[in-house]
Amino acid sequence: MKALIVGCLVACIALFAGCRKNSAQIAEQVKSEMQQEFTKKPGLKNLVVENVRLVKKSEEDFEGVAVGSINGEYVKFDVTCKYDGTSILWDADLSEGSLEELRLKETARETYQLLKESWPKVKSSIGEGYDAAKKKAGEYYDKAKAKVAEMTADAEQDGAEGTADEKVVDPSTP
Repeated sequence: MKALIVGCLVACIALFAGCRKNSAQIAEQVKSEMQQEFTKKPGLKNLVVENVRLVKKSEEDFEGVAVGSINGEYVKFDVTCKYDGTSILWDADLSEGSLEELRLKETARETYQLLKESWPKVKSSIGEGYDAAKKKAGEYYDKAKAKVAEMTADAEQDGAEGTADEKVVDPSTP
């Protein structure tokens, strides 16, 4: 009976030890969870987690790195995690800079792309407005030019008439 109990105990321990995940399995789960987390965040939805490598530091603690890319630019994360045999708790920090800086940079790039794509439409509508304003300004210029010419002609005529009147009226002129 003792042998049966010892055999069952050894089998349970072996079964339990065989169910625990190794570093590669934990890394794969962390990679999947990181990808899901980044996909939810604005500005980081294009971040692709390409690889996670972990090294066991103690019975429950693992450390390593994750490499990803966002629009062709590579980023590196320092990863730490705890695995208690049933669940994994992980944390990832950018090796250089912060996740907020990366998010802001990507949001700015996305905004630039949006403006770049919409510029032809904006330019077209500005062009139509510009052309209409230019035409209207040309019409006003032509009217103003005609009015100035009319006023100049009137002034010249008034000046000529005034000069003729002066010659007749001014007795001191020889």
